[in-house]
Amino acid sequence: RPPGEPDADLVRTCTIITTEANSLLAPIHHRMPVVLGPASWDRWLDRSNQDTDGILSLLVPAPSSDFVVYPVSTRVNKAANDDPGLLDPIEVP
Repeated sequence: RPPGEPDADLVRTCTIITTEANSLLAPIHHRMPVVLGPASWDRWLDRSNQDTDGILSLLVPAPSSDFVVYPVSTRVNKAANDDPGLLDPIEVP
């Protein structure tokens, strides 16, 4: 709810936090989303956690071994395209 408006409708939002890219993704882009593993979820979501340094220590690149990279169509560059085919691998000429 907006500050000072306790009766206002809830505003649902989200944020994608990024960090520098790991070695696998760096050739594609210089940053990547932070990916928190299940072991970090409770610490990240604990509203009473005031350990800023500890929380910031979670904002690091995920291991390259957690990812698979393959070429896809440039159709992924347009938000209007929204279908499972966007994930299909393509042959690179």
